[in-house]
Amino acid sequence: MIDIFGIIDKLLDNRKIVFFDIGGAGGSHPRWELLSNHIEIFYSEPNSDSYEKLQTLNSKKFNYAIGDKKGKNLLFITSKDECSSILRPNFTFLNNFPNPDRFNIVSEQSIEVTTIDDFSKIIDKKIHALKIDVQGAAYQVLNSGRQVISNDSLCVEVETEFCEVYAGQQLFPEIFNYLIEFGYKLVDINPIRWKRNSTTNIGSEIVFCDALFVKDPELISNDREKLSNLCVLLMAYGNFNYAFSIIEKYCLIESFEEISKNINDMESIIEQYNLNFSDGQFFAELKRLHKKLDINKYENDSLREKIDKLVSNINSCNKDNSVLREKYKSSQDEVVAQRDKLVKLRTDLKLSNSSNFELREKYKYLNDELLLLKNKHHL
Repeated sequence: MIDIFGIIDKLLDNRKIVFFDIGGAGGSHPRWELLSNHIEIFYSEPNSDSYEKLQTLNSKKFNYAIGDKKGKNLLFITSKDECSSILRPNFTFLNNFPNPDRFNIVSEQSIEVTTIDDFSKIIDKKIHALKIDVQGAAYQVLNSGRQVISNDSLCVEVETEFCEVYAGQQLFPEIFNYLIEFGYKLVDINPIRWKRNSTTNIGSEIVFCDALFVKDPELISNDREKLSNLCVLLMAYGNFNYAFSIIEKYCLIESFEEISKNINDMESIIEQYNLNFSDGQFFAELKRLHKKLDINKYENDSLREKIDKLVSNINSCNKDNSVLREKYKSSQDEVVAQRDKLVKLRTDLKLSNSSNFELREKYKYLNDELLLLKNKHHL
């Protein structure tokens, strides 16, 4: 399998990607697991309830909004939290679709607002990537980061509408033209379709989309660090084709052709598991497979250690058995020698018993002779 993590390590060379998630309710996308050891994530979430629910493992969160002016603003809290915005919903448009009640304003919340450029100064870091999901206010957010977007950022993921979901908002053409002006290219788009109130469900229309813009590599061709960071971000978004073409064109990794020769293996994984780059499945599966390989390697190493220990114990037992066999053989020889001695003693005893019998017979004979002599004497 192609070593995606090894390629990322080579490209980043111990650097970290700084990712600013603006409107971070719900947490980060699974795609960022690919960079888990190489990314710092910062969240901006003005909705107090969403802010409290936000899980920020290995990241930091800030309870304020991003806008084109610092200060205070009103956040319109809607029935569905995810529809809350600094702009009022446009019910003239929304009432044409099912369930417009989710946009009903249930309360207003005074919020702190800062800009992207000022936020970069607050964290004292260059921001490499932006994700903007602010319910109709994307243009104001982008306009607050002219310095970051011009000089530091390489990637902007933005939710932008084609229809006026919120009153007075800027739409996709304004967002597109703004980023093109700063040297970005549109490389991916995920359209979201709604169905109107109708007697049929056949067909739908695009209402908004998640659009991905990246810095034109030609404009940063003299900066290898930026080019490398851009490639890593493209890989996180699943665009390996574009990323690898940049690596090859600008020779960012030595012997890259050799390193990437197993790219077909990765494509087969995508096909086998029916994975989709945009929803993060691929990276979750890739990470799971790498983790499984690491676990298997650990388990194999552990088993190997156990086997080595068993072999060592067996060798030790064999050695002990050899010693015991020698002792047993020596004991057997001693038993044989003792048996021979016992046989000799028994033989000697028999001879002795035989001799004793003869002596007893002689004693009896002499005693009888003595008695005869005594009797004669009395006579």
